[in-house]
Amino acid sequence: LDEKQLYVEAIRCDPDNSASYYFLALELGYNETVRLHDGRELDKRQLFLEAIEGFPESSDAYSNLGAALAPGETVQLLDGRVVNQQQLLSHFIRDKPARKRQIAFSALANWLDPDKSVTMGDGRTLSMEHVQQEALPRDLDPRAAVMFLRNLMALFDEEPGSAKAKAMAIEALRQGLDFGETMRLPDGTVVEGLQKVPADGDGGKEEASSANKRARIGGDDAAVEAAED
Repeated sequence: LDEKQLYVEAIRCDPDNSASYYFLALELGYNETVRLHDGRELDKRQLFLEAIEGFPESSDAYSNLGAALAPGETVQLLDGRVVNQQQLLSHFIRDKPARKRQIAFSALANWLDPDKSVTMGDGRTLSMEHVQQEALPRDLDPRAAVMFLRNLMALFDEEPGSAKAKAMAIEALRQGLDFGETMRLPDGTVVEGLQKVPADGDGGKEEASSANKRARIGGDDAAVEAAED
């Protein structure tokens, strides 16, 4: 038996084991399907949906489902919600606070032209090489860090420079930059990190100020609606 067949057998033995659906989905190509013992023939996306149904806290299943969607495509979760790639990304980011910065810089690397740079609020200029270095988790060994980055880049599989890639990068940067940290993109857009409201008996919940919900484009304030959806 190969790995796919082993996961199919695992699902037969325990149909409620969400991990088996998840790892089987990872083994499938984007246009490939697999037949389960109960007669269902599922593709990669349907397997990720099964994994989410069994374990809704699995942020990795959300992110990989997003990577399996075509640009502009939506998918209906088994609980009835209809979500797009960006919404799946947001769920993934919120659930990985320790990885927000790497996720943000991965999204930026996907959108940024190789010959362009960004400017941080402290005056530092980051080239594409520096952006990619920021995206590598430093607490992982080199092989694991590269694998982590590859998985993230699969999520941001958009045409570099496209409007959607920019919207995804802005959303990720808003959630990944530190409090008070800003970044100016090559087109003049200034992105500010999410601010944390001081805890006044509310558990210190995190929310964005009105300033953080807007990006200054060319010196003028303009709502980044695509990044807010």
